[in-house]
Amino acid sequence: MASSDIVAAVNSILAGLKPSNFPHDSVNWGDLACVNARILLDHDGTWCWMVEIEEADPGHANDLRWAVEKALQEQGIVAEVFTEW
Repeated sequence: MASSDIVAAVNSILAGLKPSNFPHDSVNWGDLACVNARILLDHDGTWCWMVEIEEADPGHANDLRWAVEKALQEQGIVAEVFTEW
C-alpha cells in the first residue's frame, strides 16, 4: 500500500466524521485533512504508518486521533496519528 492510499483512506474517514461527536477537540472542520503518511520504524524493527492531519490542535484532538486510528485499524492499517495546526 502506498502512502497516497493511506492519505486517501484517512481523508475518507475524516469526511465521514460528525463534528458533534468531538465536542472537546479543537478542530477546524472546514480545512481538516490528512497531508502526509510515512512509514515509522522503531528500534526493534516494528513498523506502522505515521499519519499527519492538519487543522487539529495537537494538544486537544485526542478523540479525533483515536477515532481515526480505530477506523484505520478496522481496515487492517496500523497507524499513529499526529495532528498539527
